[in-house]
Amino acid sequence: MNKLSGNWPAHQTTTLNAAPTHPVLLQLLKLAERNVGQAYMVNWMQHSTTYFVEVLVISEPMRARTGMVGAENIRWVYGEYKNQERSPIWTHFTGDLGLIVELIGDSSKQGVEESKTTQANTQQMPTPDLAKRTGRFNALKLTKNALPTISPSTSTGNVNLSGELSKVELTGILQSISICKMTGRLDLQDTVEGIEIYLEDGNPVHACQIKMLNIVDEKPIVGDPVLLSALIWQSGSFSFNPERKTSERTIRRKLEVLLLEGACLKDYSTYLDSANVKSTSVLHNKLGALSEEAFADKMSAGMPIDFTMQKKVYDSLDGKVTLADVIHKLGLQKPVWIPIVFNLLSCNLISLEGQAATQKRIPEAETVIDPRLITKAERELTRYETGFLSFPLFMLFLQRELDRYGDCKMPFALVIFEIWHKNEAMSNEKLQRVASSFRAIAASYDIIGHYRDFEFAMLLPLKGENECREFVEIFQKFVADSIDPGDNSDAIKMTSGIVTADDGYEDSLDHDSFVRAAVRAKQANKKRRSNCTSARQLHWEELKQQAEAQADSEDLEVVTSLWKKLYEESMHLQFDKQLYWTRAAHEYAKLLAQAGRYSQVVPILSDLLCFKTDQLGPDHITTIGTAGELAHCYYAQGRYDDAELLSQGVLSAFEKHYGSEAPIVAAWYYNLASLFYVQQKYAKAEPMYKKSLDTRKKILGPDHPDTKKSQASYDSLMKILNPEKDTADEDGDFKLITGSWKVYQPETDQSVT
Repeated sequence: MNKLSGNWPAHQTTTLNAAPTHPVLLQLLKLAERNVGQAYMVNWMQHSTTYFVEVLVISEPMRARTGMVGAENIRWVYGEYKNQERSPIWTHFTGDLGLIVELIGDSSKQGVEESKTTQANTQQMPTPDLAKRTGRFNALKLTKNALPTISPSTSTGNVNLSGELSKVELTGILQSISICKMTGRLDLQDTVEGIEIYLEDGNPVHACQIKMLNIVDEKPIVGDPVLLSALIWQSGSFSFNPERKTSERTIRRKLEVLLLEGACLKDYSTYLDSANVKSTSVLHNKLGALSEEAFADKMSAGMPIDFTMQKKVYDSLDGKVTLADVIHKLGLQKPVWIPIVFNLLSCNLISLEGQAATQKRIPEAETVIDPRLITKAERELTRYETGFLSFPLFMLFLQRELDRYGDCKMPFALVIFEIWHKNEAMSNEKLQRVASSFRAIAASYDIIGHYRDFEFAMLLPLKGENECREFVEIFQKFVADSIDPGDNSDAIKMTSGIVTADDGYEDSLDHDSFVRAAVRAKQANKKRRSNCTSARQLHWEELKQQAEAQADSEDLEVVTSLWKKLYEESMHLQFDKQLYWTRAAHEYAKLLAQAGRYSQVVPILSDLLCFKTDQLGPDHITTIGTAGELAHCYYAQGRYDDAELLSQGVLSAFEKHYGSEAPIVAAWYYNLASLFYVQQKYAKAEPMYKKSLDTRKKILGPDHPDTKKSQASYDSLMKILNPEKDTADEDGDFKLITGSWKVYQPETDQSVT
């Protein structure tokens, strides 16, 4: 219990409708900085529980009296109201506002879930500040060998993912499954128990423990504690079965958070193993019965774990029963009792039976790393006047990410950007707010740094182009709220270029070319006045210009190959699929159809039709036009049943859209008639030819080529139906119907050009 963790009187400023955001906390901090020694607080209600956060700037004399000289002078307290009394949940001494925003968000979510279960079974393990702040993969010590190689495409088929945990860490297995977005069940097995972890799209949704010896009426263990326990396993086998699914939902927290807690839990477990502490060990409390005040004083140097449960464990370790007996009696699970025993042992309050009570106290440096050291090291890496990483250090970290991508294909994004406030360059003070806004939404492994004069850069590991674009958009909004919280949304201007190393990245891993690609994208974006432009997007547009320049080329293969490449690359441009993929798919399909390669055209048009139906609706004019093109391909392939079904729908949609007297409707009367004719369904063909002829006569006139074509086809059909009647045309010859098909584009086609 920290000497400054008591409840000082707080000046309550307001009651909020939801958890405080970054701008609200910034205003609260400013109030506290103007009134040193006075605590300021805001309240809000969430799921019938009232929460509060309090900030206090500690004066120098007070820091000296409490022995905190040299420590951070800003204290944050987060908690809830119980029986109209404030009950703190955590206390942090930090000036990092982004850290506090994320801690409040994580704690609020956990509080809702923890209220559904008992405190003992849902106690969250303490982790260092930075780990709590991010809940991301980088806090885990991973190596290349820790990540099994899995092809993302295997997530829908049979996956050969199995082996021994002594060779591959479970953390790496779960991360690989998450990256590949796999669905199925991961089975873990050792000599005495098994664990089943169900995942959907790479995210764990349910976990349960299966013991070899079932005890009657024993309550099954499920959820977060089971997955955390599995992360401690040093040995055993694992196998992944993609066929297994479940409707149960017992995992409450995100995988990243659980992996971080598991990493800390594993460290505690390793320490207990090195101290020869096992579940069968007999431990005794070295100081005997202690009052709560005395026990709190002894535990002040330990990790901030639930005080009441620690006291119960301490009192139960009387040197007469095993640790397993105490665990069973109190109903504790591994994620709860391991950090408690670690705390008691590191604070020199317990020892193995037979060890001297004067056992040397375990040095703090060997047990827990002070999170403030991590924060201090992070600050020393950044330039104090801006809070950004220096240019050389940023380039060093970029090179490390390129090396990592080369070894294990871990995706990442580089963003080069410029930012202005009211069309002027940012001052150092404003840049500090930009850095704070970045930390408020970034993962701990995300980096922001200087690039050139008035240019900056962001390094975003584990993000593809879509995620990167979303991040840039949110980042700009956070900066605007921090620097200019008014309604003037145009005060902050930002232009950025993105380059990503991911599945679609084929260039060499050259440092200079990678950076130049981002710079070129930024320069192009500056001319467009849009939010951001990616290197892949810019490359696609340059390639499109080449294809359009070759449009009149007699070499159809050259043009087709260019649009094929555009079509393939557009699959990686998911952020604006209607603009890029649909254009490339349509042009490529049209060229393939001209070459008579209908077997290649049909799957492309089918995908295009599904996308337009989903995005624009089945009645949109461009959706109907694509359906007509697909019907034509079916006709050309001789798939008359498919063509007939689709053509009838197209005709009905065009009649509804244009009415019965329109050129395109007349053309589809003719198309459907031709389709009936080639199938020798003459009785069905006759009224369609008649409608086509009548409509064209009325709207185009009798001398129009299309009208003459309908007349000739109708006369030829009537000759077949009435062979005794002379229906010769003006030249005295009968026009044989060949089943020709005319494809009309809608007059108001709104597809992107």
